[in-house]
Amino acid sequence: MYVELSDRRVVATPGHAQPLGITISNTSDVIAGYALRFLGADPSWISLTESEISLFPDETRTVTAEITVPAGMVAGDRRIAVQVRELTPPEATSIEEIVLVVPE
Repeated sequence: MYVELSDRRVVATPGHAQPLGITISNTSDVIAGYALRFLGADPSWISLTESEISLFPDETRTVTAEITVPAGMVAGDRRIAVQVRELTPPEATSIEEIVLVVPE
């Protein structure tokens, strides 16, 4: 599995959705399933087009997440991460970090 993010630094203005592309490639020889979730962020901040996908060998797909921090969020940088977990053997996990910037 190979995971790539469209951005490693996301500026999230409170109350406004900020898109993030998560590209997953199946590098195995069999059909594989993948589950996505965010770590270090309140689940209510995240909207995913798909939280689970299946890919044929050598297939690549981009899932879009929208990050919306609530109004009144304190300004500053936060570290969050995207976890992509393979649902089929070898059940690998990839964790990709993001700096979430809330402007003043």
